Amino acid sequence: MARAARDLTTLLADQGLTHLSVTKRGNALTVVSGPDAHPEIRITASDGDSWRLEVADHRGRWEAAPFEGDLAELVEAALSIGRLEDT
Repeated sequence: MARAARDLTTLLADQGLTHLSVTKRGNALTVVSGPDAHPEIRITASDGDSWRLEVADHRGRWEAAPFEGDLAELVEAALSIGRLEDT
């Protein structure tokens, strides 16, 4: 999971999203922003190299998004739905 967290951090940096950071807990990686570590997205391990995307609502509760794939695909999906933005 530590390697996946590093990979996700690199993918975010490659998109210019250096204001975001990644935390890990269990089988999930959470992308957070700001000094208060506001949750943006959560990527949860599925089968093999597959991951599922969840997005935080305005209260910080997780809602499933209709995306599954590798980490790069899920970063692209989160960008496409406006969940990750440059500050």
